[in-house]
Amino acid sequence: MIKFLDFMQLWIGCHWSGFAFFSIVLGTLLIPMFGATGFYIVVLLLVLTFISVVYYASFAKERFDAFEKALIKKDQKALKLEDTKAIALFKNGTKCKRLPKSFTKQSYTVTLIYIGDKFLTISTKCPKFFMFKKDREGRDKKWAVKTKCGMNKEFYYSYIQSAYYDSGDKALKIILTSGDIESIPCEKKYGEKAVTSIREKLRITERSVQTNPIKSA
Repeated sequence: MIKFLDFMQLWIGCHWSGFAFFSIVLGTLLIPMFGATGFYIVVLLLVLTFISVVYYASFAKERFDAFEKALIKKDQKALKLEDTKAIALFKNGTKCKRLPKSFTKQSYTVTLIYIGDKFLTISTKCPKFFMFKKDREGRDKKWAVKTKCGMNKEFYYSYIQSAYYDSGDKALKIILTSGDIESIPCEKKYGEKAVTSIREKLRITERSVQTNPIKSA
C-alpha cells in the first residue's frame, strides 16, 4: 500500500498538469449533480495535485541517487573494483512537463567509468533509470529486471592521449594513442567531471614515467 501511494504521488507530481485538467473536467460533471460534495471532491483532487508536485520535488532525486549507488556497487563487485573511484555519466531521456528544470527528469541512460591506478574501466549497456518502471531484459530472459551493465572495456593510461567534453555531440571523448575515439553520450556536468579526473590521472602517469630513473647496463 505504501509503495502504491509513493508511486501514485510521484506519477501525479510528474504529470500534474494533466491530472489537474482531469480534476477540473470532473468537477464540471460532478458539481451540477452532487453540488457541494462534487465541489469538495474536486478541491481534494487539486490539493492532492499540489502535494504530489511537492512530493516529486522532494523525493524524485532520492530515487535517482539510490539507483546510482546500487548500480555502481553491483558493478564494482562484479569487476572487482570496490576500492576504485566511480563516476556515473548520465544522458537525459524523457522529462516531466511543466515542472521547474531542477527536477523534470524521469529517465536517464547510464554509463559508468572507474578511475583506477593504472587503467580506466568503462561499463556500458547499463540499466536505464526510469522513475515509473524497471528496465527489463527481452523475452529470451523472461523479462527479468536489468541489474548490471552488459559490457565493459579497460584502457591503460599509457594508451590514452587525451580526454575532453564535446558540447556539440554532448559526449565525453577519450582519444586513444591509436587514433581511435571512445565517445560516451552524457550531460555536460557529468562529462566535465570525468574529464577532470581522467586528465589528472594522465598527468600523474606522465610524471611517473618522466621521473622514473633509467639504469644503464
